[in-house]
Amino acid sequence: GKMTFDDGYTYEGGWKAGQREGQGVARYSDGTAYEGGFVAGQREGEGTITMPDGFTYAGMWKDGEIDGMGVATYANGDVYEGMFVRGKRQGEGTIRYATGEERSGVWEDGVLAGDGASE
Repeated sequence: GKMTFDDGYTYEGGWKAGQREGQGVARYSDGTAYEGGFVAGQREGEGTITMPDGFTYAGMWKDGEIDGMGVATYANGDVYEGMFVRGKRQGEGTIRYATGEERSGVWEDGVLAGDGASE
């Protein structure tokens, strides 16, 4: 089903016990859009978010947060491909800067641990 709320938020997709469940599309009044899985009203499983500032993320979600393997494209053109934990880069990953520089390695709390390998 589809629901539209007073604040401009719309949701179209699966429902269960009054909560978003299964595949759905959520659009927010600021222009943000999420398409993907929901469990008990939270973003869960595979999904894609697009934000008006140019940020996009395609990959895994858990408990409403970016969590697992995915690809994030930032407004400045940088692209990160790898693991996330609770919205931060965590684990193995590669970032390709808009400048063309590429760095790979293990990320901790959003930061590349050590120096990382430059190519």
